[in-house]
Amino acid sequence: PACARKSCSLACVNRHKAAHECDGKRARVGFIDIRDFTDGDVVRDYRFLEDAGATGERAKRWKPTFGETSVDGGDGARENGGGRGGRGGRGGRG
Repeated sequence: PACARKSCSLACVNRHKAAHECDGKRARVGFIDIRDFTDGDVVRDYRFLEDAGATGERAKRWKPTFGETSVDGGDGARENGGGRGGRGGRGGRG
């Protein structure tokens, strides 16, 4: 369980979750005293920071489309050479 109680079986874990309203998910953030810090905590923190960085990168690349049809949705951008960097139509350098 998320509260780090020892358990003997899946049935025991499920009983604990029901009795204590425990969701079973470990808290991703929280203070750990330096004396209790382990190699596993370092790895967990590193993965947390990697995930935060990846989320930021995805947010930078995300381009909202308001009312446009998707590329494969038949708007003709690919077939007509329109869009980014293609020849002809709209946008691009030439």
